[in-house]
Amino acid sequence: MSQSAIPEVLLTSLGHVYLHEYDSGDLQVKYFRSAPIARTFKDIADGRARFNETMTGKSEKYAYWIVPAIHVAAVIADLDAI
Repeated sequence: MSQSAIPEVLLTSLGHVYLHEYDSGDLQVKYFRSAPIARTFKDIADGRARFNETMTGKSEKYAYWIVPAIHVAAVIADLDAI
């Protein structure tokens, strides 16, 4: 996916999801820890993303995940469906 195809903010019925695509094609997913999307994203991420403890440990507000390039399209499609 090209960078222009991935929005910076995805609005779901369960809260905002902030996205950043790296040059490698991997995707950083960030959301408020207290938002309803938190539990749902854990289900979406299962086996397709890893929790970024380094970034999350620096923030009291946000949870961060890294989605490998191979799973980006599927994860975004699942988020779009919410």
